[in-house]
Amino acid sequence: MLALWAEVSGIRAGALLIEAAGGFLLTAYCITAFVALIWRLDRLRARQLVGEGALNALSFMVCATLLKTLFLTSRSQIGVFASVLFLRTILKRVFAAEIQ
Repeated sequence: MLALWAEVSGIRAGALLIEAAGGFLLTAYCITAFVALIWRLDRLRARQLVGEGALNALSFMVCATLLKTLFLTSRSQIGVFASVLFLRTILKRVFAAEIQ
């Protein structure tokens, strides 16, 4: 039982680290966009950078969410997961369309 708990804790910690990496990635893109906006006054490039950052960060978040699904047990948990995955997929498509 203790080995299973250690495995679950390790996977959840990994998912947390992946989510944190996505947050840091988005922050880095936003800082880069801010610098591009201040130094070059290029609104379009700044907007594209934020969109790319959001798209990449959402990829990290989806990966972490999928990692967390290893331990879904009830129908309500599966429903919440499906809803979150659907919303993140829609957001990724919107950001990808906005970038182009």
